[in-house]
Amino acid sequence: MPTLTVRSLDDAVYDGLKALAATRHQSMEAAARDLLQEGVKRRQRWQGATLADLSGDLELSNIDTPYVHSTDLPRDVEF
Repeated sequence: MPTLTVRSLDDAVYDGLKALAATRHQSMEAAARDLLQEGVKRRQRWQGATLADLSGDLELSNIDTPYVHSTDLPRDVEF
């Protein structure tokens, strides 16, 4: 299997990963692997999806959205 080394992580990211791993009773490596897999799967699921695809409402496919194109990738929202 391939190996990935990540250098220069922000302290807050490192601490967040450590906390997440603890809550999941995992090693930090396992938690990071799960997060990467989830992120890649989410991007693949969203890529090329339309609003109608995501909602299951066929009527939404008739809405003209000049600012969003079906080729645009989703953006994560920070809270």
